[in-house]
Amino acid sequence: NGPGSSMSLPGGGSPAPEFNVKASVTALRYCTKDNPQFDRIVAEVWFRTPSDAERVGFRVLS
Repeated sequence: NGPGSSMSLPGGGSPAPEFNVKASVTALRYCTKDNPQFDRIVAEVWFRTPSDAERVGFRVLS
């Protein structure tokens, strides 16, 4: 895990309220709450911000 990231809880849940960005380690993609796919994505890791995700090589899910 890099700065601003945390592994998901069992089932993909957010580990704390400040983690709002879901990410797939397999695809290196992240998703914010404003993305229509947010509720369908099962997070493998969570980030605090999109910048935290991008800093370690993740790209936005389009």
